[in-house]
Amino acid sequence: MTIRTLLAAAGLWLAAATPADDKKDEKKDAPVAGTFTGDGKEAKLAFVSAVADEQDKENVTLIFAEKDHSKEKKPATAALFNKCGSALIVTVTPRGKVVGCQVCHEGHKRPGFTDIGTLETKDFKTADGKLTGTLTTNGGTTTFGQKWEVKLTFSVAKP
Repeated sequence: MTIRTLLAAAGLWLAAATPADDKKDEKKDAPVAGTFTGDGKEAKLAFVSAVADEQDKENVTLIFAEKDHSKEKKPATAALFNKCGSALIVTVTPRGKVVGCQVCHEGHKRPGFTDIGTLETKDFKTADGKLTGTLTTNGGTTTFGQKWEVKLTFSVAKP
């Protein structure tokens, strides 16, 4: 094998490897990653935002959605009424305790129900102007006859 052949092979290998490496970096840096299923159908939540809770300004409402909701005047309301695809609207205290949860999955026959006490945060942190952590139902669960499951990691700017 000549040096020219080796260099050509190395160039092809680098060209083929680069997109996969970029995808790994995108997933690592993605604002939200993980699973959100409703009656066995997965929603691809790609966007997350945080707003001060309207009831208690110390709490934060996290809005996870399939579609970009950043231009909505009231993103939580838009997500609740399916303007953003499937969505999960979660209110947390400054320490990360879940005090509000609205499940809006397009796979459900009756999307838009509230469930308190099933969803919890793990490794919740507030640092450097960001909120990070994991939201989980700790496996599948059923609310009002509708099955759902959440295991999402997130990183979002603090409001």
